[in-house]
Amino acid sequence: MVKLIVAVLAFFALAMAAPVNESTDATSAVQYRCANEQGDQCPEGWTCCGPILPDVGGTCRKLNPGQFCIF
Repeated sequence: MVKLIVAVLAFFALAMAAPVNESTDATSAVQYRCANEQGDQCPEGWTCCGPILPDVGGTCRKLNPGQFCIF
């Protein structure tokens, strides 16, 4: 019985210690696509990064200064 209580408490402690996503940027939940068959482009200030797949295209990312896409 003690092992069960300890396991439940450990599980609860891990759940409480999990990081919380506190992003206030509304666009962080949106995934923009680019370079696809529909001709979609990234919004201003975003970069089209790969891999660029034939059916869905690439993914738009908001990069910080000095960052770049590897594809």
